[in-house]
Amino acid sequence: MSLKTLLIDDEQYSLDLLKTYCKQISEIDVIAAFSCPLQALSFIQNNEVDLIISDVDMPGLSGVELAQSLSKPIPTILITAHAQYAVEGFALDVVDYLLKPVMLPRFIKAVNKVVLRNKDLSMVAKAVEPKYLFVKDGQLRRRISCAKISYIQSQGDYLEIHLSASLNDTGDNASKTSLLLLYTLTEFLEMLPAKDFVRIHRSTVINLARVDYVEKDHLVIEGQDLNIGKTYRSSLLSIL
Repeated sequence: MSLKTLLIDDEQYSLDLLKTYCKQISEIDVIAAFSCPLQALSFIQNNEVDLIISDVDMPGLSGVELAQSLSKPIPTILITAHAQYAVEGFALDVVDYLLKPVMLPRFIKAVNKVVLRNKDLSMVAKAVEPKYLFVKDGQLRRRISCAKISYIQSQGDYLEIHLSASLNDTGDNASKTSLLLLYTLTEFLEMLPAKDFVRIHRSTVINLARVDYVEKDHLVIEGQDLNIGKTYRSSLLSIL
């Protein structure tokens, strides 16, 4: 996933150089560039930003002051022609501090620190996948074991969660074979362990661990025949 990157420098030629450098890095997606730091701060407050690359010495608001003004920490690379700002910049726990004129190899090295950090966080998030969910069921928050879910189908504004009858559950769902919940299929899929649950149709998500067999355009889970949409067929077969 690309890093949504914001560039800030009051000198236009420096801003253009940063844009050129960013085009050399596939993991960078420059979503905005500002010569006015106050405008940049307003943008940050209203948009999702993964990385800030900012000059330090700017009128109105310095890069250091901008970093201090953030309501939540955002990885920041500071750039300046004045080495004395480095200590103050590192005290803010910025990712890196670059001196002008910035050379491309040094710029790439700084950005790669954020790229690697982002990949590490993503790997940790994937490793810690949920074993159960608490879902909204009317006025209740109901616990569902992820392993017990066989498949999920959209029913208008609702989802029907089909539960495996072959797994024991000591909770409230012990005698239930299905639940009807007010969720979209997309938002519910995002809650589930990515390695176990896949979409096989625009209206169906399945638990791979519950599949009995797969044929060309359908599969069977615990005796239930489910259609595989043409759009999802190749991606499903590639992981089986």
